Amino acid sequence: MVPNQVPNHDHKVIVWLLLGYMVDHPEAKDTLEGIQRWWLPPTQIESRPDTLQTALDYLVERGWLAIAQAPTSTKVYGLNKQRLEELKDMF
Repeated sequence: MVPNQVPNHDHKVIVWLLLGYMVDHPEAKDTLEGIQRWWLPPTQIESRPDTLQTALDYLVERGWLAIAQAPTSTKVYGLNKQRLEELKDMF
């Protein structure tokens, strides 16, 4: 996704599901694979890794998620806690 580009429908659905998950689990942190497996309801939307990665990049660009680099060079995503109250207000 091009920076500042409005995501397509699939990306928007995943973005809202991820933000909703973060409201309920603000301490959660995981890799792309873990997010795909544990954070997204399997019946809601089929999220291909590239679609999920685009949604994660979108949330990071906008400051909703933060990335921690694991020792294995795997990106670990988690909520930017400075935005939690704003996020709660949205939901």
